[in-house]
Amino acid sequence: MNHKGLSFFYRGVIFFILAGIAVGALPASAVKNIANILLFIAAGVFIFLVVFRVRGFFSAPIVDKPLPLELYSDNWYHMARFAVIGCVLLALMTAAILLFVPPPKQCQNWHLPDGPSTPLWTMLAFLTVPILGFQIFTILRWTWVIQKVIQSTNYPTTAPVTYILVMMVLMGCGASQIPLVFLVSRCWLGP
Repeated sequence: MNHKGLSFFYRGVIFFILAGIAVGALPASAVKNIANILLFIAAGVFIFLVVFRVRGFFSAPIVDKPLPLELYSDNWYHMARFAVIGCVLLALMTAAILLFVPPPKQCQNWHLPDGPSTPLWTMLAFLTVPILGFQIFTILRWTWVIQKVIQSTNYPTTAPVTYILVMMVLMGCGASQIPLVFLVSRCWLGP
């Protein structure tokens, strides 16, 4: 993407961040709902325009020479491993809080103060544990997973598989901490 394209992209991102903040500051009314719909439509048009401008990037010829070895270095593995270790520690801290800390008044028996009274233990068991199990498997069988991903790809790609795998691990680590986010935001900081 050239300088003009990058400038368009960054200006658009800044515009949508500021517009989202402005729409969020509006009082709840029909005007806010209309503003949300218009912002959503404008974001879709912006994404279409960015993809249309960048499509030359996707049709670029692929070079047959091998990628540099530093793209496949152990630094990717170490970053993913530390992220998973951190997520496991945060999940254990969440479980320890649910076990040993008395629940606050707004979260009786560690149930969220919402309509269905969602239990945090259920979230921890059915969201965090499976995601972290998958992440731990990925870290323990790192080279096997990379080989399987490479074998299953039917088209050439310029993105290093290890980079994509690290991003997947980081997103999974973030998603596995949703019960902790609810615990802090709804039970301690919330109403």
